[in-house]
Amino acid sequence: METVYSTGNQTVDQMGKLEITGNVIPSAWYRTICRETAIPDTASVLS
Repeated sequence: METVYSTGNQTVDQMGKLEITGNVIPSAWYRTICRETAIPDTASVLS
């Protein structure tokens, strides 16, 4: 992947080159971030 632009921060630029695919949200978040009814708050987990 070729860098089209630079942020001026080497770490940020390197992270921008990562190709992340799949479910990268830890499953523990669905058990931890819940509504009062104990149902996972999907909107909060995904934002």
